[in-house]
Amino acid sequence: MRNSLLIMALLLCACSADAPIPDGVLHQERFTDVLLEATLLEARMNRELVTEQRGSIPMERYYEQLFIEKDISQAEFERSFDFYAAHPDRMAAIYEEVLARLSRRKDEALQRPVVPLANADTLDTISSSERKR
Repeated sequence: MRNSLLIMALLLCACSADAPIPDGVLHQERFTDVLLEATLLEARMNRELVTEQRGSIPMERYYEQLFIEKDISQAEFERSFDFYAAHPDRMAAIYEEVLARLSRRKDEALQRPVVPLANADTLDTISSSERKR
């Protein structure tokens, strides 16, 4: 029993937030930026599948573009994801920051004025009997 408790304590210490970030792994702030964009990318792909009923999504092309924009490789992203996933305390902090940034973006988008579409007055031409349907 004592040996298993000692092993558990050592494992918990090995996964602490103080573990150094190895070479080839993105710094936490940079990984947070990339993960935020990857989350938005996943949302875009889900929307395309559901609302546009597209049979196939060019997922690989979307991710290639993301990696180009963020100046990282797929291997760096995967190594970073694996590293932070192995350190749940760090990954939780990253996801909390991603959610906070998404929330701020949503709030900012809601604050922007709505620009009317060119044909926005087409509803005015619908008769009241058609509106009741």
